[in-house]
Amino acid sequence: MKKAAVVALLLVGATILGATALREPIASAAQSISANITGPLDANGNVKVHEQGTALVGITGVPDVKLDATANSVKLDPAANGVRITNADDAPVPTRDTENPARQQFNDMVHIEIPSGSASSSGQFQLPQGTYLVITHVSGQAELDPGQHPLLQLQFATFKHFLPFTLVVSPGAPYRDLWQLSEALDLIYGPASHVTAYLSRIDTAGAADADVTLSGYLVDASP
Repeated sequence: MKKAAVVALLLVGATILGATALREPIASAAQSISANITGPLDANGNVKVHEQGTALVGITGVPDVKLDATANSVKLDPAANGVRITNADDAPVPTRDTENPARQQFNDMVHIEIPSGSASSSGQFQLPQGTYLVITHVSGQAELDPGQHPLLQLQFATFKHFLPFTLVVSPGAPYRDLWQLSEALDLIYGPASHVTAYLSRIDTAGAADADVTLSGYLVDASP
């Protein structure tokens, strides 16, 4: 019994001594914690803590990123983005230059003769199959007996364009008057096989003739 009482007394003494010896370090550790409170407590009683320096944020796994057609827009920055074509050499990207006048120039001339007794005659400009003709300029020169006035008509299907000549020289009989035409245009014909040029006059006496030139370029009509 005496031995048990001694042991119990020693345990009580050790507990009191340990509590006294460790009290100061524990208090010092508690006092060394520094917190920066940036706002009041939230509804759950939590304190917002502000972190100093640069925070390292990591993403675990592969995030699911979606574009909302009603809220997002994707743009290309010409200074930073580029388009890369990966087609093989034997399967190039189809390209078609449909309106390059430098490579599809059109210049053609027709000679039109009006026999004596007739008021008009015509000539045709032939066009490559499957193309439109864009006429940018028309010029011509006609010779008729004095007192007659020439008129040029360009026709495709039921569409007609009338162009007048201007008298340049009128030497008088027995020589014929000289008329000229020069007009800048922007007319599109086709797709068709030809464009018809009609030369007409207000009289039928004597013969008349004209040279008419069309200038422009061809446009591919294929889809």
